[in-house]
Amino acid sequence: MKHLQLSLLCSSWLIPFWMLVHQVLQQPNGCFACVEEERIALLDIKSTFSDPYSIRESWNKSSFDCCSWYGVYCSPTTKHVRHLDLAALTSWEGDSNNILNISMFLPFQELQGLILSDNFFNSCIPSDCFGSLAELDNLQHLDLSHNNFYFINVSIATPKLSKLEYLDLSYNQLNGSIVPYLIGLSSLKALSLHWNNIGRGLPFKVSSATLKLSKLKYLDLSYNQLNESIVPYLVGLSSLKALYLDGNNMGGRLPLKGLCKIKNLEVLSIGHNNLRGDISSCLGYLPSLNYFDISYNQFRMPFPMTIIGNLYKNSMAYNNLSGPTLGMVGQFSTFDEKSYEGNPYLCGPPLVKSCNNISSPQQNQVKDDHRNEETMERLITIAIFALGSL
Repeated sequence: MKHLQLSLLCSSWLIPFWMLVHQVLQQPNGCFACVEEERIALLDIKSTFSDPYSIRESWNKSSFDCCSWYGVYCSPTTKHVRHLDLAALTSWEGDSNNILNISMFLPFQELQGLILSDNFFNSCIPSDCFGSLAELDNLQHLDLSHNNFYFINVSIATPKLSKLEYLDLSYNQLNGSIVPYLIGLSSLKALSLHWNNIGRGLPFKVSSATLKLSKLKYLDLSYNQLNESIVPYLVGLSSLKALYLDGNNMGGRLPLKGLCKIKNLEVLSIGHNNLRGDISSCLGYLPSLNYFDISYNQFRMPFPMTIIGNLYKNSMAYNNLSGPTLGMVGQFSTFDEKSYEGNPYLCGPPLVKSCNNISSPQQNQVKDDHRNEETMERLITIAIFALGSL
């Protein structure tokens, strides 16, 4: 209320100049002061946590403009706090609980961005973290990464967090039970669940529900103990442009039909999954793909230049590929030797090995029945898309 009165006072020409000067000088920092209620709330936050790296020394009672404090970003017009960077507020203290008190953030009614990463939080007060955060109905960006959360109840909050566009829950201990609730965040554009345990407790019937995430463009599910059965559940993400599935040790063959239907993909990263087979037929249905990482798998054949002509970066390292590389023509000239390393039977630039006298590797030969199985799989896939285009 005091801040509102000051704002009106500072912009008014209806009062004598001497009165204006007198009134402004009574305020701690004149017309440039931040909202006093929020300044007090920030000081309360600092007193609650250890600030082990002393990066918030500017947060002190003698400084009245909290908008100039480290990690605090205010509206230039209202002086309300819009963004808070509270990363690394705490330090790891063995087995002790680092509890996040959500009520501390309720005074910031114009808050749009909140970063709480690297704090070792493992629980909340109240227990439904998102339930209280839902009171911040302007929130668009929330970063809870690099903590120790193993469960976050978001069921109550999802209808209220209608403006949330960016959510980072990476490097926690969350399991698959959180997925149905996250699907309710209909405005979400970017979601990172990197390095959790989403593969455990993941509901089987989530495929149709993902249609609600119609605005999602970025999804990171890497290192989550997922298997290849997750791919069909991603089909409904029609706006998805970047998909990371690295490090899930899926094994076996990639479900081509699912990946090929995500037609707007520009980034596809499936490295470190022990996958095998031939995915070149799938890539032909991803015309926008420009970043592609299949490193550390067991793929056997290189990919024809005609179906990956938009690529500007790729990694095919450490597979069982053989034959000539993509060469150094056009955008392929940006690919270096590291893009192909770990494939001893690949040849051609940028590799030193020439293709003139290279022989087929014995270990890359497969039994006829295995080859026939893959050929049939490719024919079925091609037939499905051919019939779909009629």
